[in-house]
Amino acid sequence: MRYAHSRTVRALALPVVMLLGAAAAGCATNTGSQGAGGGGSNAGGGGSGGAVVGGGGNAGSGGATCTAMTEICDGVDNDCDGMVDNVPGLPNGCQCDDGATQECYSGPDGTSGVGACAKGSQTCANGAWGACVGETIPKDEACNLQDDHCNGQVDDMGQTMCGVGACLVMVDKCVNGVVQPCNPGTPSIEV
Repeated sequence: MRYAHSRTVRALALPVVMLLGAAAAGCATNTGSQGAGGGGSNAGGGGSGGAVVGGGGNAGSGGATCTAMTEICDGVDNDCDGMVDNVPGLPNGCQCDDGATQECYSGPDGTSGVGACAKGSQTCANGAWGACVGETIPKDEACNLQDDHCNGQVDDMGQTMCGVGACLVMVDKCVNGVVQPCNPGTPSIEV
């Protein structure tokens, strides 16, 4: 008796396992299975299960039906071909999901966040990152009370000199945001 009961359970278990495996994989199926109690199921139909040891149950529904759409870079299989983000015309595949944003900075390492330099942002379109928008990278220092070339020093433009001989003068190019004129010394009569 025990041996016969075991064979019956095994005979019923294989179709149930196959049906549940198809549902778990997200595959719709129209394969019906007949339980020992005569209750059939059509996946997606929620038919009543047959009389099995422990009582009956519901057959459940099949996997989600895939509606084919144009494939885009979004981490989803839009065209229902079993492959995610295989967008035609992108030989390198999707670098990013369309609409995603990230910080970006094209200036030299160590300059972002120093002085006037700041990161920008870029948006993914057609599986590729767009231009970096809103970033400020190092540029030539100007006399404007800012650290334009992002080295941690404001208006460090150095000095300039003018004049010749005893009239030679050196002045800082910029003081407190104001460009300094260089006026050579006044010549005097040599003795």
